[in-house]
Amino acid sequence: TFVFHDACEVSGIVTRDFEPFVGDRISPAVNAAFNDTNLAVALNLTEKVDFEQKLEDGLIQIEMVNVSQAFQLVLEPLSHIQSALGSI
Repeated sequence: TFVFHDACEVSGIVTRDFEPFVGDRISPAVNAAFNDTNLAVALNLTEKVDFEQKLEDGLIQIEMVNVSQAFQLVLEPLSHIQSALGSI
């Protein structure tokens, strides 16, 4: 009975906090995985992986770009250069 009780105590400790068994560096990730918690939150990485808003902002900026006009800024000088070279 003592061994069974001891095993239950150890499993109870392990299910609450893995730090004594895996160390303080990896225990937040292991605890999060065991407790069905977001790993990014547990490891304080939410800012680094939260790129949705930045992506949305970038897509909005791309939608506002007039591609034809932007190409004209390049094509007009090239056309002038080509004409100049052709007249030589």
